[in-house]
Amino acid sequence: MGTYGGPNIITDGLVFAMDAGSTRSYIPGSTVANDIVGEFSGSVLNGVAFDSANGGSWDFDGSNDRIQVEYKSYWDTNVFGEATNFTISCWANVDQFYNWTSLIHKAHNAGGWYSNTEGAAIWINAGGFQAVFGAGVQSNPGGWGFVTSYLTSDTGEWYNLTFTGDGSTGRFYVNGVEEATGNLASRTLSVVSSTNGPTMGARAFDGAFYNGKMTLPLYYTRGLTADEVLHNYNVTKNRFGL
Repeated sequence: MGTYGGPNIITDGLVFAMDAGSTRSYIPGSTVANDIVGEFSGSVLNGVAFDSANGGSWDFDGSNDRIQVEYKSYWDTNVFGEATNFTISCWANVDQFYNWTSLIHKAHNAGGWYSNTEGAAIWINAGGFQAVFGAGVQSNPGGWGFVTSYLTSDTGEWYNLTFTGDGSTGRFYVNGVEEATGNLASRTLSVVSSTNGPTMGARAFDGAFYNGKMTLPLYYTRGLTADEVLHNYNVTKNRFGL
């Protein structure tokens, strides 16, 4: 374990972390957000707002703003692409639940419904959250699938969302509790050509933009255990009034 953003979160396998409330990562009003533990930076696009409550978070308006992390081929083979051992996590406070809106997403430029997912993503559906895994193209819609929670979730409340893969099974946790599982081995990982890094707050290629607050996105190159997921939740929850 190590220190990041104040609490002692798990750092074994951690390759990316941003915190809207840490000046090491973001200065309010800036158009750049920096990765605290790695070498990736992100462009804060189209006026993403800063909310100082709860230690600081980004506030997305659901219109056109997002954070676009720079592209490096590393993403395609280690977290969001061919890898089946991974963890992605964030804290989110939703203002409005839209179908198929993304919190953390890896997309490519081809567009189209089935060409929107490479590797792992955390999405919002009407009234709840879901995790997505696979690499689909329009000719191969079976290449992606959902590890779905569909919790009846409330607007204006903070949730810790974590999606893990251990090589065969995907697990989706909400506030440290496992809510859904799925078979990663059944997904077809024919990773398509990409020039985009991860996007936060949007499926940028088709205008499905997130409306709400988000912070503490974390990416790992291994699947955290249930105890580790619960640990990360417990050491950060006080910041969000839980």
